[in-house]
Amino acid sequence: MIGLLGTVVFEVSSDYVKTFDDFSRETHARYAKHDVLGVKPIKQFLGPDLDKIKFKIKLSAAFGVNPAQEIKTLRSYMTKGEAVTLVVGNKSLGKYTIESINEAWTVIDNKGNIVTAEIDIELEEYITTIPKIIRKIQKKNTKVNITKKVNATKKVKKKNVVKKSKKVVSKPKVTRMAIFTPI
Repeated sequence: MIGLLGTVVFEVSSDYVKTFDDFSRETHARYAKHDVLGVKPIKQFLGPDLDKIKFKIKLSAAFGVNPAQEIKTLRSYMTKGEAVTLVVGNKSLGKYTIESINEAWTVIDNKGNIVTAEIDIELEEYITTIPKIIRKIQKKNTKVNITKKVNATKKVKKKNVVKKSKKVVSKPKVTRMAIFTPI
């Protein structure tokens, strides 16, 4: 086995050939730009972006493949938004969604069946879990916000206490508190 995309297996044998060519992978970083008056913007690293993969698949009935069925399977993954595992060799590259399919039916028989087809396919990485570090930050921020609220409430209550010696009652002071929500 050369690899697979969902249930579509890429392999070569004496009666069967289904392979891919021109495999390319793009990896980008995400940045935010903060405009500052009179000077160049400040750039801030946000984290890695989703990987994108492109490749071509050549399908031919002469090599034991049903091009129409393979195209139907790939199109189904795309139209349903289904995330499928991409494996090359024995290494899983993760889950990906099919973003686009470009089909070229190069040979069609006298009954209208696809004999040979070439497909350009574009995939985008699909992430479903939040990394542990983000979860820790979210928990920490939630605890900090709760502590700030409790401390602010205690301060307001202390200021409202009647001082017996002077018999003066102070009015409650409103404190403004910034609440930071986790990312």
